[in-house]
Amino acid sequence: MAIEDLHWIDKSSEEVLKYLLESLTDKAILLILTYRPKFIATWETKLLHTQVTLNRLSNRESLIMVAHLFGTEDFNPDLENLILEKAEGFHFLLKNL
Repeated sequence: MAIEDLHWIDKSSEEVLKYLLESLTDKAILLILTYRPKFIATWETKLLHTQVTLNRLSNRESLIMVAHLFGTEDFNPDLENLILEKAEGFHFLLKNL
């Protein structure tokens, strides 16, 4: 199960997620949670977990990734600037263009 953008989660959704995490302590499940560094979880969990930090991509790396996704390196400079401005180097934002 994947839950993205926890940094924007509302209180009631966070309570549902907390309940879900507490009910999974004896289950075999892959749960992927994505959030920006400012997010701080308000729950404690007894789940085994690994946190992986993804650093922001450089502008060059971002454009290489977008070129790969679109299958072309021929972008209008205005589009390049828009992509770099909106994604801010975040991998998942680039992937969802």
